[in-house]
Amino acid sequence: MHLRKLHQRPLEWDNLIKAYSSKNLFNESAWLDFLGDAFPFVSIDYLEIITNKNVVGYFPAVRMTKFLISMYSSPHYFGYMSPLFDRDVDQAKLLGAVLKYGRDKGISRIDLCNDAIDPAVVMAAGFTQHSNVTHVCPLDGGEKSVWNNMIGTCRTRIRKAEKSGLVVRVAHDPGFIDDFYPLFAKMLVGKGLKPGYNIGQAKALFHRLHAADRLFALRVEYQGKLIGTAFYPHDDRAMYYGDSAYEPDSLQYCPNNLLHWTAIRMAIERKIPEFNMGGGPVPSLFTTKFGGGLRPLLTYQKNLIPLFHQTYTAYSFFKQNGYKLLEKFTNP
Repeated sequence: MHLRKLHQRPLEWDNLIKAYSSKNLFNESAWLDFLGDAFPFVSIDYLEIITNKNVVGYFPAVRMTKFLISMYSSPHYFGYMSPLFDRDVDQAKLLGAVLKYGRDKGISRIDLCNDAIDPAVVMAAGFTQHSNVTHVCPLDGGEKSVWNNMIGTCRTRIRKAEKSGLVVRVAHDPGFIDDFYPLFAKMLVGKGLKPGYNIGQAKALFHRLHAADRLFALRVEYQGKLIGTAFYPHDDRAMYYGDSAYEPDSLQYCPNNLLHWTAIRMAIERKIPEFNMGGGPVPSLFTTKFGGGLRPLLTYQKNLIPLFHQTYTAYSFFKQNGYKLLEKFTNP
């Protein structure tokens, strides 16, 4: 078994990968194009998995290159990345082929994350496992089932939002991000935090995912005034909680509950079977009120060159703190 790089992404890429049970939104063209647009140090290697001259899978490998160091890893907090393969593929041979290709091409580190990967096999291949959880709300039982599985206070708050006259509108215009991001930054400042991405990256996400019908973007208004926004990336197999923002003085009207409920109803109408709400390592009380439960989220990492972890850790530390250290020593 070996990997072979394609010269470019096939035009039928999304149809090619649809047959694999391990496929998710983060393997699709729209998401991969978003990463390429939003992060200048990212490129995508489209790899075929070959055995006995037959293609048995694909690996859309996200390559991050900084200071001539290349890794197969995702720059985004949705870090799902792995080969897509037939159920009967020998995973030990597959991982061996992935590692050989990585070493041959000068890749310093490989990160993988997908439920289809056998933990025992990937650990035997020398990867380090990192354990987390994500909160998943099943949607395949329909709207009534989801409603009944919510905690009672969640239903009460949705009713309160509706009785208060809150109106949720589906956004199709790129101006959505111009509404969302300032509200998002303001909300985080109030919590002593900063956004983990800039407005340009948010606009790239909206541009690519909305054009591919892979995004629910919602505004909520009270008496004609915008008080909250939220967006939810999705494919046909899962909807994901992206982010939300709200006016702090509007929480009495429960806008976030109504935003989630509206997105859930939209997903059910599309027959999307689950809502992956994230929230690890400890999901918030708000998240758990929507029902469902925890699912393990396992990620795997392997360094392919000696001392890479120590070198990259030092680089990351200096990137975040170098200016402060320089200022400290130059201005004692």
